[in-house]
Amino acid sequence: MGNPRITRIWTSPQEVINRQVVDHCDLLVGIFWTRIGSPTGVAESGTIEEIERVAKQGKPVMLYFSQSKQNPDSIDLDQLRRLRDFKSKTFPNSLVENYTNQIDFRDKLWRQIEIQLRTLIAEENRSGEEISSTPKTEIQFGFADVKTGKSVGSEISLQTKHQRTASF
Repeated sequence: MGNPRITRIWTSPQEVINRQVVDHCDLLVGIFWTRIGSPTGVAESGTIEEIERVAKQGKPVMLYFSQSKQNPDSIDLDQLRRLRDFKSKTFPNSLVENYTNQIDFRDKLWRQIEIQLRTLIAEENRSGEEISSTPKTEIQFGFADVKTGKSVGSEISLQTKHQRTASF
């Protein structure tokens, strides 16, 4: 059966992400355009593995699908087909939104984050913890490096091929 003193030497990069980031999140936001990602051996993609892992824990999952234009020559049709299959399978069971541009995405995302955070705070207060006389109004976001899982702070700057977006 092997030596119990020997620990597992190799862990998949996705498992590291799952343990260091995914398992500690309170909710998940998934953002898709035309690709679903690469298989992990556990799920169809790392993103799908993360979504399934968070959903299995009973935590909120919010999925956003971009409807913005894409150069048809750069679309991987197999990826797009797999993404559409995932979306149709997931639609009945999760919060699924479509967006057409960054402003539309921002508005939908922040509206849903506010709803989810209020729900999380209300559940925390109902769980029997002492309720402070001062309401909780400060919400802090923390971001982690996808490859290492290490904290990168409370601000994030996103860059795409098409346009640089402002920090959140």
